[in-house]
Amino acid sequence: MNNTIGNDYEHYQFLMSKTTCRGNCPVYSITLYGNGQISYEGFQNVNTIGRQQGSIQTDSVIAILQELNRMQYYDLKYEYSHQHITDMPSVITQIIYSKNGLGSSKQVIDYQGDKSTPIELRKLYDRIESMIAQFHWIR
Repeated sequence: MNNTIGNDYEHYQFLMSKTTCRGNCPVYSITLYGNGQISYEGFQNVNTIGRQQGSIQTDSVIAILQELNRMQYYDLKYEYSHQHITDMPSVITQIIYSKNGLGSSKQVIDYQGDKSTPIELRKLYDRIESMIAQFHWIR
């Protein structure tokens, strides 16, 4: 598998899901498509429960994909799950590439209590939430 994200951005999807915790953590799933489309599904502790669709500037999605390249997403561990702190949520991210019936994917599971997770990845979660804040789905 190629360990970088190519320039044919329209063939990529980036998924981010936040899981439950012992508390009021937002639980939702978001998919960003290379063409700027967004799919959202809220499950609990969010403003919007259920499925929603939206769109953002394609350049915003490209910036996320470029950031994934800079942090070498394909080279990250598949799981950061050491429990330095218990009862925290996990964030599951996945990049999917699909073109002409062929594809590849990479998933990373990040238990938020694990202190070894790269800070760049955690900053990316905040960046994505900021990008979609205009929809008021999460908060």
